[in-house]
Amino acid sequence: MNTTSEIAKAAGITPRTKRFVLHDEYGFAYPGTRTDHVLAALQRTDLVQLDRRTFTVACALRKCYVTGRMNVELARRVREQKTPYQLCAMVAKIAELWEGDESQGVGDLADILINKWADQL
Repeated sequence: MNTTSEIAKAAGITPRTKRFVLHDEYGFAYPGTRTDHVLAALQRTDLVQLDRRTFTVACALRKCYVTGRMNVELARRVREQKTPYQLCAMVAKIAELWEGDESQGVGDLADILINKWADQL
């Protein structure tokens, strides 16, 4: 399991990072907000190397957020209040809370557990 600092470092994020923009292979910025960029970057295995468990959590967090599964208050905090480094910390916290393993996939995490832990995130 990766720590917050390992996750952030892998994505090129520091505790002071306020603006984070992810570019595709042609140099064009991804659409969306800073949150969209961070969550997308954590899934880019060509850019960011995470252990399998942390990668699975990052995928589940993005799925929960972008598909509208995330409860409204948590989604607002994620979108408006979390810095890129805090989003990495959120991934690390979910990985710590999750008792399952990466073979279970992202479904339960995205659909149920992330919302269940909203107050802890």
